[in-house]
Parts: sequence; structure tokens; C-alpha cells
Amino acid sequence: MFSSEVFSSGEGTLVATREVFSEDELAQLRGFPEPARAELIRYFTLAPADEAFVRKFRGQDNVLGAAVQLCTLPWLGFVPDDVAAAPAAVVARLSERLGVPVGALRGYGAREQTRTDHLREIAGYLGWRTVDGPRWKELEEFLFARAMEHDSPKLLFRQACEYLSSSRLVRPGVVKILERVAAARERAGRRPGRGSPRCSPRGGRPSWTRCWRSIPCSAARDCPGSGPALSRRPRRR
Repeated sequence: MFSSEVFSSGEGTLVATREVFSEDELAQLRGFPEPARAELIRYFTLAPADEAFVRKFRGQDNVLGAAVQLCTLPWLGFVPDDVAAAPAAVVARLSERLGVPVGALRGYGAREQTRTDHLREIAGYLGWRTVDGPRWKELEEFLFARAMEHDSPKLLFRQACEYLSSSRLVRPGVVKILERVAAARERAGRRPGRGSPRCSPRGGRPSWTRCWRSIPCSAARDCPGSGPALSRRPRRR
């Protein structure tokens, strides 16, 4: 269970994460969902270049762990801290491809620095970047524009994740995004002409479901609006 965390809106206001997401929702946002069969095939099929890349890491645990990270980043837009908790179907598929025992993953990431160093290399290989100063500013301006259209913090969080994924930017921690969401809402609240929350007229499954699909669209104000399409998995170099 994750305890409630407190973050600043950027304007001196302290907000608890539980005011936006429940503890279960926070756990879902930080962990692995179960992949659908189509996702398993699309994101967890290693190309020859991918296999060559992960095999450069020493030890079976590192090879399998790096493969999980490499496939998870384009799928979720981030990699959960507990890589060893990846879904069984994911581990089994990669294990079979690499000829590495499933149990090898249990020893992966004993040193946090190893996992983060691998992720940095993997992000570079895939053409993904981390969010730095200028990119934070771009995200803040994006959220401000969305906050002028509606005032749903959950929807703003989802749109932020969609923006980051479509830009191939590794999703930062939940609290860091919520800080920007709160600041955008406060800034937009001081501007005239703010719109009302709108729900997408499209039926079927929302387009932003990759890294939060287990969180229900329980009210009209939480339904997805328009935004940049989620990126497809990039071609390998």
C-alpha cells in the first residue's frame, strides 16, 4: 500500500495525492498492468537488433532485466521500479526468446543504480529522453492550455502522460506530474474564459489507456478529451 503523499501546487498550496488518486490507483500508476494479448505481441517481441543490444549486459539476470525494461518503456512510457514484478506472461515470453531461465529476473535490480544505468542506456537506444528544465516548461505550458478547457486533475494527469509518451519522454514520478497539474489549474483559475469539462464523444476504449488503463472513467469530468496520439513503438536503429 502507498501512503498518501503531499505535494506543492507551485503556488504555496499543499495537496495530498489521495485528493486526486486513491491508494489503489497510485499503485496501478506505478506498477505493471496485465498486458492484453495484442500488447504482448506488439511490445514484447524482440527484434534481432534488440536481442543483440540486451545480450551485451553481463549475467542472465541483467540480460532478462534489460529486455523487460526495453520492452516496457514504449508500452507504458516509463518502467516501474520493481522490474522483477513484471507480469508472468511478459517474463515467460522474453525468457523463451533469450534462452534465459524465468527465475533469473528475481536477482535483477538488487542495486538500484544498476537498474537506472540500464534504463538510461535503453532510453538512448530507443530514442527516448528524460524530462529536463526546458522540457518541463513545455509540459507546463501544455497543461496550462488543457487546464483552460477543463478542471479535472485526473484528466490533466492522463493528458500529461499522453503528451510525454507521444514526445518519447520518460514519464517522471506521479507526484512530480501532479505538482505541474496543480500549478496549471491554479494558473488557469485566474484567467477568464475557462471552459467546462468535456467528455470525448468517441465510444469504445479510451486512447490513453496504456499507463493508466485500470483507472475507470467514472464521471464525465474524468473522461478523455482530445490530445496528441500516443506514439507507436519506434523503429529500431
